[in-house]
Amino acid sequence: MFQVALPLLTVAANVAAAEELGERRALLISMSDYGYDDPQTGWKDLNAHNDSAWLTEALVSRGFAADHIARIADKDATRDGILDALRALENRTQAGDHLVVHYSGHGQQLRDDDGDEVDGYDESLVPYGAPMAQDGYDGGKHLRDDDLAKSIKALRLKAGPGGSVAILLDSCHSGTATRGRIERGGAEPLGEPATISGAVARGADFAAPDSDPALAPSVVLSAARSKQLAREVTRGDGSPGGAFTTALVQTLREPRPLLTWTDVYERVRAKMSQTAKGQVPQIEGQSDTVLFDGTQVERGAWFTVDRVRGDEIRLAVGAIDGLLPGSVIELHQATATEPGKDTLVHKSTVTTATGSTATIAKGKLELPDSEVIGLRAFVTSWAPLPAELLRVMIAQPDKAVAKRWKSVLAEQPLVVLVKSEPDVVLDHEAQLEGLTALAHAKLVGQLEMGGAKHRAEFALVPREGGDCERPGTAAGGTEGLELSNGQMFQVAVTNTGTLPSFLTVIHIGEDGTAMQLFPDKISIPEELQAGRSFTLPLCLDATTGTDRLKLFATRHPVDLGPVLGHTPATRSADPMQLLLNEASRGTRAGRSTATLDDGFTADLVWTTIP
Repeated sequence: MFQVALPLLTVAANVAAAEELGERRALLISMSDYGYDDPQTGWKDLNAHNDSAWLTEALVSRGFAADHIARIADKDATRDGILDALRALENRTQAGDHLVVHYSGHGQQLRDDDGDEVDGYDESLVPYGAPMAQDGYDGGKHLRDDDLAKSIKALRLKAGPGGSVAILLDSCHSGTATRGRIERGGAEPLGEPATISGAVARGADFAAPDSDPALAPSVVLSAARSKQLAREVTRGDGSPGGAFTTALVQTLREPRPLLTWTDVYERVRAKMSQTAKGQVPQIEGQSDTVLFDGTQVERGAWFTVDRVRGDEIRLAVGAIDGLLPGSVIELHQATATEPGKDTLVHKSTVTTATGSTATIAKGKLELPDSEVIGLRAFVTSWAPLPAELLRVMIAQPDKAVAKRWKSVLAEQPLVVLVKSEPDVVLDHEAQLEGLTALAHAKLVGQLEMGGAKHRAEFALVPREGGDCERPGTAAGGTEGLELSNGQMFQVAVTNTGTLPSFLTVIHIGEDGTAMQLFPDKISIPEELQAGRSFTLPLCLDATTGTDRLKLFATRHPVDLGPVLGHTPATRSADPMQLLLNEASRGTRAGRSTATLDDGFTADLVWTTIP
């Protein structure tokens, strides 16, 4: 067993907006003129001024007063100039205001300067005067994610829980240069990746969510994945600009309803699938916040279309989420919050399912691929799964009580009554309430994935003297490990596969209970690159008993916290949560334990001795 002795991760808290609707304010930062003729700079000039002009018009059409939209560009947009502009926005902000910060320009990775990044690099914006590469340069003219995150947190504190903050980033941070088009970034990272500090939580990103109830909800929309380049495109009027901002402006100016930032993201992604193929925008934070409002809404139980290829439509959900061949899928219009006849576009059956994706046939659906990607997928019939039920034996001599307990258990589809080899011996009434959580833990613990491309291994790192800041040596092997009662330790993880992987780690105790250790609910999911290692930002305290950690390495982020019942679901459409909720209501047969082919699981078992 163990206890969390030094919790460095936090749990998200949903706070309803209680104040009156405030003012709408924006800061638009555009970098077009990088002084390309200066050899110390090296950055190509961009067309970010067009992004700023277009977005200004779009925001005015959405209720922003023109004098509440501040703009800073080119030579004024140095690192200090940007930070000053953010402070000026903070000074103008009142409780309940709704803020937008947009950056259009180059991005670059820098060697992490405080050891808190999983990949060893800080992401950064490239202000005016920041060199692409220079001997002895320490990154002081770049604007690192850690510094920007501090400014954004100050804005969220000033706006308060009744306000909202949206961060829109049209740049990239890739270390792979390409040619033949205008790219926003493309330079090699500055410096070698830094060694990760095991005792520090991973980096702040550009605006990491925070559970503090005094802060405004925030959402971050960015132009591309962390290892992708952001492109410029030519718009309908012949003017060039960022592909992401172009799609964003078009979306904001459409007459169709846009309730939340999730709605905006889905439309932007669909448009970019045609104008900037291979560049996938990202959304993080409290994405189900009402646009320029701050109110949190309950998201419907839909999934998204990942891509269209030939006659196949691929969904961004798969067998790890309970979606197996034979499940019936309905595709509905992008405004649908639940399946209905008026919004139905296409109906099909899942033909193949890997760990994190599933495919259906396009059939007679005659829509452009960009429109198909914007549709919402609803599961209207789940294929039966092999039942993996919690075995419960009643040890109650009172026949009347035992009979009543049997009637209660009969209503729980994840529980089966047995007379031998039980998972749980039921002898107290209070145990009835915990059976569902135990059943969920058992189902999750039995998941097995054996893919070759996503692989990882982990090890315990004992800490001597109860100090998790002091270095330790990883204990090898995954079974037969022993710790002393009260010994402090951490967990080191290494990506041994060939692809970047999203990692999830859960703890399963001797009593059958389970909890997710990493990531916490509010963390922005981040890929661990192949060959990289890091230590989970938790300091653990061993207590007597046998414990097990289960590691998931997957193509898409997987959050098991809500499933296991110990963290709130800020993304209410979490597929695993939906699956187990359905199972608990008796509409599913249980949880599959089949081997999945595009993810990986590993177990680490240890015993703590007195």
